[in-house]
Amino acid sequence: MAEQRKKDIEKSNADIKVAKQAAKKEKAAKKPAATTDDDDLDALLSEFTKEEGICSFANCKEKTNTLMDTLSKCKFCSSRFCLKHAQAEVHGCGDQAQRMEQKKWKEAGSRGSGLVNRSAGKDGRGALANKLQEKVKEQEASRTAKKKEKK
Repeated sequence: MAEQRKKDIEKSNADIKVAKQAAKKEKAAKKPAATTDDDDLDALLSEFTKEEGICSFANCKEKTNTLMDTLSKCKFCSSRFCLKHAQAEVHGCGDQAQRMEQKKWKEAGSRGSGLVNRSAGKDGRGALANKLQEKVKEQEASRTAKKKEKK
């Protein structure tokens, strides 16, 4: 009896398999008609607008309709986020943000901009040398012993 049952199950599985293959062939032969009703289109548009007004972070359901695009829209992925997830590092665009900031920093900072005294050049060098010599002579004069007057 168990053997008979196994044979029946195998036969029915084979029939199901053949039926599925036939259905696949029919689907491939038939091309679906591209007819969209206005109701379907409206429903689709309303679904997208609802999703646009909600934070794009995984399980966050905060509304972003009241936030400005400059605050809520990410520069890198163009998704809208609530204030908790608006920072690029929080929602996953941290690498792109880091690269952009490094690029800005390299462009803004020119080499040697941190030096306080810049080189005087050829013309200013002689004037600085004369000024230094005058200071040295003043210091030498102040260190020499003063002559005392005898009575």
